[in-house]
Amino acid sequence: MKEILDLGATFLEHTWNDVTRQVSHPLQISVLFDVIKSVGAAHCIMSTDAGQWLNPPAAQQMGIYIQEALKSGISYEDIRLMVSDNPAKILGI
Repeated sequence: MKEILDLGATFLEHTWNDVTRQVSHPLQISVLFDVIKSVGAAHCIMSTDAGQWLNPPAAQQMGIYIQEALKSGISYEDIRLMVSDNPAKILGI
């Protein structure tokens, strides 16, 4: 992922759906957060990619994602950056 950033990418999107049973080979939650920590919150966007019938509604799924991020040691400030500030930059707002 660092190589992608070195090639000019600004943000990497990390979706909670990738750790759910909706994908055939889900990531371990710890791997998801290790990747986020390794590239830094300034380059990440947290999203759910929710909406599948087996998963909770998007808002609930985002709440789970945020709770798990906090448990993994990611700060409130970094979470705000990844769920609010970085997406706003992409949208130009």
